[in-house]
Amino acid sequence: MDYNGTNFVRLTNNSVSIGDNDPRFGTAGRRIVFASNRSDSNYEIHVMNAAGSGVTRLTNAPGADIQPAFSPNGARIVFIGNRPSTPQGTIWSMDADGSDPLRLRDSGSGFLDENLNPVYSPDGTRIAFDSRRGPLNNFNVDIYSIVTDGSDERRLTTTAGDDLQPAYSRDGSSMVFISWRDGSAQNGEIYTMKADGTGRRRITSTTFKETELTFSIDGAQIVFSANYNGTPDLYAINRDGSGLRRITTQPSGFLSNPTLAPQPDLDGDGIGDACDSSFDAATPTGAAVVVQTGGASVEYAGVCGAGVTTFTTIEPDANTLPTGFTLCNECPAFDITTTATFVPPIRVCLVVPGGVATGVFLQLRLLHGENGVWVDRTSQHIDTQGQPRQVCGIVNSLSPVALAAFVGTPAGDAVFANGVE
Repeated sequence: MDYNGTNFVRLTNNSVSIGDNDPRFGTAGRRIVFASNRSDSNYEIHVMNAAGSGVTRLTNAPGADIQPAFSPNGARIVFIGNRPSTPQGTIWSMDADGSDPLRLRDSGSGFLDENLNPVYSPDGTRIAFDSRRGPLNNFNVDIYSIVTDGSDERRLTTTAGDDLQPAYSRDGSSMVFISWRDGSAQNGEIYTMKADGTGRRRITSTTFKETELTFSIDGAQIVFSANYNGTPDLYAINRDGSGLRRITTQPSGFLSNPTLAPQPDLDGDGIGDACDSSFDAATPTGAAVVVQTGGASVEYAGVCGAGVTTFTTIEPDANTLPTGFTLCNECPAFDITTTATFVPPIRVCLVVPGGVATGVFLQLRLLHGENGVWVDRTSQHIDTQGQPRQVCGIVNSLSPVALAAFVGTPAGDAVFANGVE
């Protein structure tokens, strides 16, 4: 889903009763690693593309393999392997294709001893985890880190209360974790500390259960699961403890294990979509070539020289519209250019937001900038159930396009296309 809790997309559809758990994005946001019992009764590590396609099983061993996480460069995966040949909660790593498994760290010698929640540091040099150690009825959970080959174990927390579920900030300077160190922390509270275990600070103080933490990409917020309203939902809070906000509202069930990826970069130009005013789409040769972005599409009658079509968002000046037209402020507008060699005509379609009333939608016209004048080139209104509504027009060249509602009588500087459907 988006960071504001909208646009839920179901990525897996596992019919097994327990299902798919512990998802973690790779640093680039293109792949997700997770644990699943879809193949047999054991949990195994799987990987898939961020859109849910290309699911691949990576482990096949007796016992449960759980809680996987990518290394920063995506080359390795760390996970917990509960295998009959090793102690409960052993930390393993393997190549991203499942090869070269390495046993990194066993749990302690006690009956309940167990390592959990391993995660790589952002520089890829260490792995943090929590570990339960000590005799029955007197064990304690603390946070540790090791080098990626399993050496140089360091204990980062030492209080009598349990400390668990560590997660690094993206710059590697800080960790967020759950702690019972304060006697008033009935269900555990959110704390932060420096990556070396110093500078600990309490972030929350509630009677509810907070769990499964992660920093936002910029490190300014902490995202977690909590049952503040009776059902576990996802929340975000500023790292200083202010600005608590609810991200999701689930009437039933529960939401858990949030994992954050960088914002998408659909055109691959290195600028995240939320900050990118343009979208570059490869335009191959052929007949009836279609290129598109989220708010517009272009269909060339023919392309005889490949290139790139660029959609740059614009804000048209309402004062430049022909008499009788009112700008659709909610609708997308683009300056469309191309380096491809094409054969006209060109069909351009702009997507109409769902919040635009039907009556207004039917009044919308596709305006095309021609020699400094907006010209109505509308050819079709498309309203297909289950699909975004669109207004399309036929042009012979590319330039700015916008949507405006015609509410008056056409003037001499407005040219209307025929065949509006």
